[in-house]
Amino acid sequence: MNVVIKGDYNFSYRVNDTKQDFGHSEHRVGNNTQGRYDVVLPDGRRQIVDYQILNASYFADVSYVGETTNRAANFEPASTTSVASLKQSSKANIKGMVL
Repeated sequence: MNVVIKGDYNFSYRVNDTKQDFGHSEHRVGNNTQGRYDVVLPDGRRQIVDYQILNASYFADVSYVGETTNRAANFEPASTTSVASLKQSSKANIKGMVL
């Protein structure tokens, strides 16, 4: 069963500052949607995903551009709490609990 959905559109955006570089664009006509999104990964490569959605089936082609850089070595995770400190904190909280 092929259902034609009305809702033709185009959009695109790009974010590019000192810490982030990514974008997305999409074009739709009826049941055919095509788009691309990309992002610079922590290792310095750019990941690009070209996709098509046709009658509820999704097809994607993922590629990588560039070489890995030292940028990954400078990557800092959002949390720097160590596992040991979490264990210690958990033990302290359990002591005061009535089980």
